Amino acid sequence: MPSTDQATDPVPSPLARLTFETGGGDQLTIANLVTDLHRLVFLPGDQVIWALTTHAAPLARLLGVGPDGYGGVLSGFVSCCVWLVAFASIAIAIQTIVDFDRRVTSAIQRLFATVALRVRIARTLVRQRIRGWLASRKSPAEQAVLASEIEISPAQLHVLRLHAKLPPGCLLGISEAASEAGTRASTMKKLLEGLHGLGLLGRSRGVADGEDAYALTRAGMALLVSRKLADPPLAAPAMRRASPNR
Repeated sequence: MPSTDQATDPVPSPLARLTFETGGGDQLTIANLVTDLHRLVFLPGDQVIWALTTHAAPLARLLGVGPDGYGGVLSGFVSCCVWLVAFASIAIAIQTIVDFDRRVTSAIQRLFATVALRVRIARTLVRQRIRGWLASRKSPAEQAVLASEIEISPAQLHVLRLHAKLPPGCLLGISEAASEAGTRASTMKKLLEGLHGLGLLGRSRGVADGEDAYALTRAGMALLVSRKLADPPLAAPAMRRASPNR
């Protein structure tokens, strides 16, 4: 059965109407620019109306829409919804890119921090091994003679005894040593630096919560052995205790 729909001329697409006209002149006028911007804003809704009119004519007649509805209420509602979805999608995409960039940057920073930490640990271990190798080249008799010739105070002897109690491979920080000896951290720092200058303690910088840490050297152990201080501890010398914080 032949169709009873009347033949209609092709409806021009809204995209074809979106041309920046010059109004017959050589330059773009403000009035024509405003018209084209108006068409651009209503473009999504006009395109939907054009699609209904072109590809679903019965539905378009049922809804009462046609080319004369370009820029109307229905076109404005559809255009508003489309632009809102488009802007929201753009914002979500931008935020996703920013979050991804932050995660990648944070991961790279953590990687560099981990590598730097491992390099510092490896450097410290290598330095300790080199120092141990250099110290092992000296004979025990020579170390004992050198140690017996060193004059240190009772407080420094007590500090050496504290380090002699440490398990192999462990270090004692300044704050920990001051707490064990019951003295001020500043006083303990001077004692430790003096023992380090005498070669009785080895120092590792910034390994105990940012503080320098110390360990007994072979010379220090030789001094303790020569003076029989590696046995059970004797009475600790009197030290000035830190005043409590108020």
